[in-house]
Amino acid sequence: DLLCVLAGLHAAAPGRPPYRPDEAVALARRAAALEPGERADQSLGWALYRAGDWRGCLDALRRQRSYARDGDFV
Repeated sequence: DLLCVLAGLHAAAPGRPPYRPDEAVALARRAAALEPGERADQSLGWALYRAGDWRGCLDALRRQRSYARDGDFV
C-alpha cells in the first residue's frame, strides 16, 4: 500500500511538486509486482494516465475492474 500511496503523490497534481509521472509508474508497477490486486492496478492505471500511456491505463483499469464481485461498483 505504501508504494501505491507514493505513486499517487507523484501522479496527483500536474505542475506541482512532487509531480513525477514516470516515477509514479515505476512505483505503481513495483507495487503491482509485489502485491497484485485491485488497489495496485488502480494506482498503476492512474499513474499511466498521468504519464500519457492511455492504452496501458485502460489495460490496468480493466484488470482492476476484474477484481470486483457481482454487484460491486469499482
